[in-house]
Parts: sequence; C-alpha cells; structure tokens
Amino acid sequence: MGSQRTVVKMVRLLGFCAIAGGDVVRLGALRGKTDSLHPVATMAPPRHPLRSYVIALFRHGDLVSVREAVQVCGASRQAVSKWIKSEGINIGARRMSRIAAYATNAQRHLDGLPPVRPPTKRQMRKSLQEAMRRFNEANSRKSILS
Repeated sequence: MGSQRTVVKMVRLLGFCAIAGGDVVRLGALRGKTDSLHPVATMAPPRHPLRSYVIALFRHGDLVSVREAVQVCGASRQAVSKWIKSEGINIGARRMSRIAAYATNAQRHLDGLPPVRPPTKRQMRKSLQEAMRRFNEANSRKSILS
C-alpha cells in the first residue's frame, strides 16, 4: 500500500478513494497532500450592504461607538468590531479630529470669519491660473537670456 501513495490519479467518490491500480480504500487509509483540504469548497459570505456606509461614518468621525453602528445598520456588534479592526480605524482619534474641526469653526465664528471649508472648483481653477502665470513669468525666455 505504501507504493500506491505515489499514484498520481485519485478519484474521490462517496467517501472512498479509487486508486488508478484498481484498489478501493477508505479515505482515512491514505493520507496524501490533498486529504488535508476541506472536501467542500466554501465561499466567503456576502458583505453587509451597509458596511461601507458605516465605515465611512466612522472615518468621518460621525459615529462614536460600535453600539451606534449596530443601531444604524443592524449588523452584530462582533461584525462591526471586525470591520473597524480590518480597516484600521482608531475611533477615538477620528472623533477628536472631528471635534477639533468643530472647535476651529466655532472660534472662526467668534472672530467673524466664515468656517473652514474645502476650496471650490472655481477657487482651485483661479489658484492654478495664478500659479501658472507666476511659473511662466519666472521661466520666460527673457529671464533666461538676461
């Protein structure tokens, strides 16, 4: 039977292993490299439809605890904790960053300034044109020759 372990072709059928030589033995009798594999191919379970939404809320600093996320999406506490861990999110740091932005905007309000917001496309285009103008002036042909 030891020489039969090296037989290349094995067919699995109903818990038995038919070896190319014609012998039939129980699966437990032969231990090859393929016997350690799980006999049934399994697929990963489908992702929760609100997973990315909840992760985005944590990244933005809107959610403070796993319990809040459970109330939002209805997934288990363990699943939400696993999502946070796999994404590497530090909930406390994200929340403190959000609170710091609130404090900055509150101080700007007291100073009579508008809140800090991301630039609009119009502002970005204008700053790009200004930067291109300065670059062209600095690298113009007459500045190189003189």
